[in-house]
Amino acid sequence: MHVTVKLHGILRDYRPPGFKGDVIPFDLEDGATVLSVAERIGIPRKVLHAAFLNDEQVNLDAALVDGGFLRLFPPVVGGSSPLFHLP
Repeated sequence: MHVTVKLHGILRDYRPPGFKGDVIPFDLEDGATVLSVAERIGIPRKVLHAAFLNDEQVNLDAALVDGGFLRLFPPVVGGSSPLFHLP
């Protein structure tokens, strides 16, 4: 089975050595899950916040599909500066 994985934010730090992009092609065994791909990449479960398979949010135990496009997101922190200051 072939899937494409896009890493967002700090998850790009887990790219294979020398890999420059943020979209990684994978050939996987049937029955592979979101979590099994994350583990193969070396991403700890605690830094995974959300996963989308073909633009649909899925759990970490969701089975992948041949030709699927998996997007992995870390927790989001921060925001924009306030428009005004509180006293």
